[in-house]
Amino acid sequence: MSVPLRALDGAVLTEKGVRWARTGHPWIYRDDLRECSAEPGAIVPVRRPGGGIVGWAAYGDRSRIALRFVSRGPAPPGEGLLRERLEAAALLRGTSVRGSTAYRLVSSEADGLPGLVVDRYGEIFSMQNSSPAAERWKEEVADWLLDRFAARAIVERNEGGVRDLEGLERRSGVLRGSLPEENWVEEGGVRYAVDVLGGQKTGGFLDQRENRMRLRELASGVVLDAFAYEGLFGLHALAGGARRVVCLESAARCEEPARRNFAANGWGDRMEWVRANAFEFLREEREGFDVVVLDPPAFAKNSAEVAGALRGYREINLRAMKALTPGGLLASCSCSSNVRPEAFLEVLRESAGDAGRRVILLEFRGQSRDHPVLLTLPESRYLKCAFLQVF
Repeated sequence: MSVPLRALDGAVLTEKGVRWARTGHPWIYRDDLRECSAEPGAIVPVRRPGGGIVGWAAYGDRSRIALRFVSRGPAPPGEGLLRERLEAAALLRGTSVRGSTAYRLVSSEADGLPGLVVDRYGEIFSMQNSSPAAERWKEEVADWLLDRFAARAIVERNEGGVRDLEGLERRSGVLRGSLPEENWVEEGGVRYAVDVLGGQKTGGFLDQRENRMRLRELASGVVLDAFAYEGLFGLHALAGGARRVVCLESAARCEEPARRNFAANGWGDRMEWVRANAFEFLREEREGFDVVVLDPPAFAKNSAEVAGALRGYREINLRAMKALTPGGLLASCSCSSNVRPEAFLEVLRESAGDAGRRVILLEFRGQSRDHPVLLTLPESRYLKCAFLQVF
């Protein structure tokens, strides 16, 4: 990780920007930046208007987020900071991940490496670089993955729209090594295949790993896995006490991978696949499910969509509560970072009232521990998962 070529290079904040930096939030927005002399991706000193250095940050010249802190205080970060942070991230996962060969290895700002995400799927590693600094680090990160884990292959999944905002070209493909025809991973005794180049996000939804394993401990009877994707919640339900799973998914491409996953675990005859829109399916006054899982895609991708998202969450949870047998379990999730946890809980309360059900909140969970929540970055607490008992 390099520091500026000239000591005079750097950024100067406005007074408002200085006050914001004191909160510990790792981002400085462009409106709070008075001036900056640096190349995109460079690590620069961040100064008060009077000249004192408040910290060092990665500079981006395009997006609304102009600076992303990598360290605080006047001392410049050392040349070995990148590898030190990578090793610290690996150590954290070594203490927090058990029984899984697929997990998030590096989680951007939460691991002190803004814009860098690395997910592990067995011997295959999938990388996303969503800031100019992370783009600069890409080859060094790949070298570290080969040295540290003897990675069989490293891919980049850099086709997301956030790269447009940063002025970075969209790319996806194999960076190092070669991919096997199939890549199977294990999660708490359940096996599933991962398509690291064609799957969602970096290949799968690792942030739900611990919630899936918790469902395994609670599930029984007949389970509706809505927005099932490739059926991982349903797999864990059967690994626990469930008898049968109905996987509800509108995307046709998910059916074949889901059936392979269930068959690989010996449960092909205990899964029913229903291709339908979850809202339309549940509007038909379905009933008789002992467990319903709602794990929809983000309903609100920006703040302007929050009101509509809350209406969607309210309706889908109302229908799900009505579909449950008395005392049934509802696992309701939201991955919309713009929908705060308290707002999601309020929607669930309203859904319970509309449904005329007595609902007990058993647990309110977030993302798996390999997706750490940085306290000074509220945006990093994005996943909500409520386990509810409905009477």
